[in-house]
This record gives sequence, C-alpha cells and structure tokens, in this order.
Amino acid sequence: MYLAKLSMDLRHPSIRQALKDRQDMHRNLAQAYETGFLYRLTESGSQQGLLVLSKREPDQAALEKRGYALQGIQDLSALPELYRDGAVLRFNLLAAPSKKASEGRENSRRVFLVDPAKRADWLKHQGSKYGFEVMEAHEPTAEQTIAVGRKSGSFLLTAIEFSGVLKIVDASLFWASWEKGIGPEKAYGLGLMLLSR
Repeated sequence: MYLAKLSMDLRHPSIRQALKDRQDMHRNLAQAYETGFLYRLTESGSQQGLLVLSKREPDQAALEKRGYALQGIQDLSALPELYRDGAVLRFNLLAAPSKKASEGRENSRRVFLVDPAKRADWLKHQGSKYGFEVMEAHEPTAEQTIAVGRKSGSFLLTAIEFSGVLKIVDASLFWASWEKGIGPEKAYGLGLMLLSR
C-alpha cells in the first residue's frame, strides 16, 4: 500500500468543481488510481491538499491533467508485519457514523448519529468488526459537511473526526479492513484511518 500526498491547483476548474462536489473528486482520482483507493482532504493553514491510500502508485500524468501534483509518497507495505496483535497505535479517522433506518422501505437509508455517545459506540462497534479495540477516543473538531452531487440529486453528508488510541486484536482482519476503509461513504473522502506510533 502507498500513501501519497497531493497538492491541488485551486485555479484549475476541475479542482474548483471537485471541492464543491466530492463525487467529482472521486471521479478525478479514479482516472489516476483506477480502483482500490481511499482519500482524505487535508488543510494546513490556507493550503488544501489530499492524502490518498492506494494499492499502487498513481498515474502522475492523469493527476496533473486534473490539477493535482504528487508532493510525496510512502510505501506502507511493511506495516502489517511491524504491527501485529497487541500493537498499540494512535489513529485519526474522518467518518460518517450512522445507522440504517429502513422505515418500511425495501432499501434502507443511513441516518447520521447526532449523539456523541452513540458515535462513540459506533466507533467501538467498528473495532469489534475490524480487529481493533478502541482504548481512547475523542472528537477534536466540529462536525464537517460534505457536498455530494449525483444524477439522482445532490445531498450533504455529515462527517466526524475521531482521534485516539487503538490496540490491534486481530492483525490480519485489521490490516485488510484498514486497506478498504472504515465505515460508509468512502467514495466521498471518508474511511481513511491515519496511523502513527
């Protein structure tokens, strides 16, 4: 797996549109990564950028055509061997904690969890499903609103940043889940869990 840091040319029309609509952001990145990637919008002062986790390195020409530039890339393939069962890591995750509400419909829809205690339970549940135990967690920032446009209609997603400490309890399950992302709405910049010692 590779973690790439991308900058964005805010003068480029493709970037301006992608920042207004995460569906476009995902489409842009898919041109450079095809499938199997997660991304997250970052901010440093007035600068916006992206972190992208992927199974392969990006097509840099495809990125540049759409206003992105590769600033750096890390090969993370050694992480699963370095951190096995019992390893303790710091994490940061931008996610949309939600539950399914069928309301008598054939296809259920997701309802955002407003209550912080329920969001904490949601995160613990993700851990039990994906091979980690949440040892400590908090929400360091306010809720974020993400705009998504679809042919069937535009909508807004609410996202929460979780930060804390986890312990790996099933390494093979954890790393497989980490690669795929944690929680729903991964196409819109959610689910990429950043890890550190």
